[in-house]
Amino acid sequence: MAPNIKPKYPEAKHANFQDWNHATAARQGSSNQTTNCPAPPEAVMIQPLAEDYIPSFFYSNSWTASILSSPGFYPIRTWSRIEKPTEDGLFAKTLATGATIPYCVTLRRQDNILDAGSQATTQPPSWLNTPSSSSSTTGPPSIDPPDIVMILAVSDIGTCSYANTAHGGFLDTVLEEAMSLVVALHVSQSAFWPTSPRDTVQKLPRGNMHAAQLDTRYKGHVSVPGILVVRAKLVRKLGRKYWSRAQIIQEDDYVNKGEHGVSKVKNKTTRVDSMAFWLGSKDNAQL
Repeated sequence: MAPNIKPKYPEAKHANFQDWNHATAARQGSSNQTTNCPAPPEAVMIQPLAEDYIPSFFYSNSWTASILSSPGFYPIRTWSRIEKPTEDGLFAKTLATGATIPYCVTLRRQDNILDAGSQATTQPPSWLNTPSSSSSTTGPPSIDPPDIVMILAVSDIGTCSYANTAHGGFLDTVLEEAMSLVVALHVSQSAFWPTSPRDTVQKLPRGNMHAAQLDTRYKGHVSVPGILVVRAKLVRKLGRKYWSRAQIIQEDDYVNKGEHGVSKVKNKTTRVDSMAFWLGSKDNAQL
């Protein structure tokens, strides 16, 4: 059965492209909408999301409520959940149903993160599969503190493979979407954005950045229906090359057998760990 989730407002489930345009025009005091152009990415990636747009279900869960009140983070619109004429149909429509991901909220770090990941090195980071015998002594880059945190309510009907177990391909999609938002926070608009007028409608927060490699490690099964928390971070950038890391965390009941008897505690574990390599171009040419 799908999770019993009721949004505080219907808008919490879907935010379509046309409604966003209308709201943007209203804020600007103009009703003249001659183009269906997305709101400026800074309005999406920086502007705080009003609490009324966050599903009340997330506040009724102690874990997600604590994440929403985490110091140093605030909620923003999830760009890929906004319906657009030609973009993001997978996450905004196909995976925005009661059988898949009925509700999703994204938080970003408050402080200036634009210099994060730009370590004083010309070497790419170690990948998750770096063997212990490698010359690298640092291992995979840390994900703390994350740049982006996504909270998702996930159903089982349209996401599982085995019974009550999320499909690996579905989880990869969720991880890549979270990391694409991380890239959107860091990408240089002047370097990787299309600039000609005919490309205006095609602009995305992440510009012309494309995922070229995804390396995922499944550490345990992800139970559905349930709540997933995705933590993502940009871990390195070298020119037009970007590397990101993301993890899926899930909470379960852990039976603690101590000297005072048996008790249940909430245990939060990393179920999936992933890294991605992104490459930017100044035009829409094939990478």
